[in-house]
Amino acid sequence: MKNCPYARNCFKCGFPDCILDSVTLTEKKAAARRDKRAEKDFLENKQFSRAPSETETRAQRYYWEHREEVLARKRLYYMANRAKIEARKKVYREMHREEIAAYQHQYYLRSKGAI
Repeated sequence: MKNCPYARNCFKCGFPDCILDSVTLTEKKAAARRDKRAEKDFLENKQFSRAPSETETRAQRYYWEHREEVLARKRLYYMANRAKIEARKKVYREMHREEIAAYQHQYYLRSKGAI
């Protein structure tokens, strides 16, 4: 059911031979619950370790091997230097105001569907 683009609204379905025509509402709800439960189980059991690629650098390998430690250090650094980081961001935004405005405008047009 997740593969169907019209799973939420079968009235707009463009497929004349749709298999969901014969599925009852209770079966659809049961499948939705099953999908949601499977997704939740996947996210809970998700491991962040993975096989390194051939083009991966030593820094990238270190990051993935020590990911939790690196993220904890980053959080601590941010909490200790929050004012300094915010001041740096403010200076950057002032220096690149036009670039940022142009990027945001393009993002707006893309999300609106105009591009």
